[in-house]
Amino acid sequence: GKQWYQRRVRGQKTCEPAMTCYKLVEVEFKWRIIGGKVESFIQDTERRLFNTINRQIFCTHYQWCDMTMADIRALEDKTKDELDKQRKEGELQGTTDKNY
Repeated sequence: GKQWYQRRVRGQKTCEPAMTCYKLVEVEFKWRIIGGKVESFIQDTERRLFNTINRQIFCTHYQWCDMTMADIRALEDKTKDELDKQRKEGELQGTTDKNY
């Protein structure tokens, strides 16, 4: 009906609309000989990464679905501080070449 966005969160009825997000990814590789294979590889990699992140968000949504904006800002600040600390003190991560 008209109230299509009504849902239940932890047993409480809420009327807050859910957010919808779209992502458009365009890949163009100008070398014709290998372009199709490179474009397919990039698109497959992006799709796998995007799906992995969405699964992680969905599986952990119960941890943040009832947060207020103040709670979210505090979590963002805490996460930023942790990432800054890891960048300064931690080992290189996410690459296969240690000399990168």
